[in-house]
Amino acid sequence: MRASDTTQRGHEAEVRAEIQTEARTGIRTEGLDRLLFFSDGVFAIAITLLILDIRLPSIEAPLNNTQLLQELLALWPKVAAYLLSFAVIATFWVKHHTAFRYIKAYDSRLILLNMLLLSVIAFIPFPTAVMRSQPNGVAWAFYSLTMALGFILSTLIWRHATHGNHLVSDDLDPYTRRVILISPMIAGGIFLLSAGLALVRPSWGSLTLLLLIPAANSRLWSKRDKHTD
Repeated sequence: MRASDTTQRGHEAEVRAEIQTEARTGIRTEGLDRLLFFSDGVFAIAITLLILDIRLPSIEAPLNNTQLLQELLALWPKVAAYLLSFAVIATFWVKHHTAFRYIKAYDSRLILLNMLLLSVIAFIPFPTAVMRSQPNGVAWAFYSLTMALGFILSTLIWRHATHGNHLVSDDLDPYTRRVILISPMIAGGIFLLSAGLALVRPSWGSLTLLLLIPAANSRLWSKRDKHTD
């Protein structure tokens, strides 16, 4: 009986010490799953909203095969914008998911940065709609700047989490730390370049995004340290 009382008092002391540490540092571990569930929900809703603007125009009379094919082909710019934004949001989610595989705790600043990122994600359907309806340089620059802001915030989230290793796993290797940090920086830089070129010539802005293909392969720009293999 005395042994169980001693164990219980020891457990209560550990709980009190943990609460005091959280109150002093502002770092918490409990509730991180709620942050991730909420984030996943925002990503899912943003992707769903992208498709709502793609529909055939209201036509009273039935269309024949040729007319229907023409109407479907006329939707191609909207479909292309949808596919691009779907791919970008999916990339944001993958980077967010990868980062939070190593983030094991959170504080108020991480919550703020994550909320700012989610606000950009939820906003993406709007610049996508603008680009669909007004395919010009300003629309493309507006779209690209929105994406660049999202990648900047992704970088800030990881930079904050790894500063002093206070929110990440102790076993995080330097290669993984570097790749997760640099990858959104490169993507954000490409979108900033795209925004600037789009104001000169819209086609240049769109072609610039082809740089995202090699940028997605970290082996091309980040060398793994020998001791981490």
